[in-house]
Amino acid sequence: MKKLLLLAALMFSFGLSAQRLEVGATTAAAIGIGYGTFYDIRPMVAWGKSFESVRRVRLDRTSMNFSSYNDQNYFSMSTGIFLGQQWRKQIADKFYFIHGPEIGASYYAGTNYQSSTLGTHYRMGGAYRVNDKFTISLEAPVSFEYSWSQNANSEATSSSYFSLFGSSNLLSFTYALK
Repeated sequence: MKKLLLLAALMFSFGLSAQRLEVGATTAAAIGIGYGTFYDIRPMVAWGKSFESVRRVRLDRTSMNFSSYNDQNYFSMSTGIFLGQQWRKQIADKFYFIHGPEIGASYYAGTNYQSSTLGTHYRMGGAYRVNDKFTISLEAPVSFEYSWSQNANSEATSSSYFSLFGSSNLLSFTYALK
């Protein structure tokens, strides 16, 4: 309960009384050919005094899965949240260079495995402002993440991860409510 109150206080300290409020969705962006279901949509909220500078919060890696294989049942769930700042600088008519830091965490729990990850990213990319309300952006991060995990045998591991534009690339669609 204390963690939930701390998160709420942190979000309100970002200044939700913004002149600009955007809601949107992100999905993983990758180059190549993919197949399968398209359900990797993650909600996002951005707010600020102007289009050029917004704070944002987005859910990341949120899913639940239940499967049965050879009479064995498996269940897993994961969730994550990232908080950050985004600056947008116009480089041409309707095109913007976007960049900014974010920090967050994710948690995964399965039938015989659990892990937690803390990460910080500096995102860079481009945005196309379709009109005053609708924006499409593509971002790639410079990332540093630290994770630790434990399996059903209580064996613990930890790892550090550094990536240049290699993980958590995002394609975002946002709509301004005000």
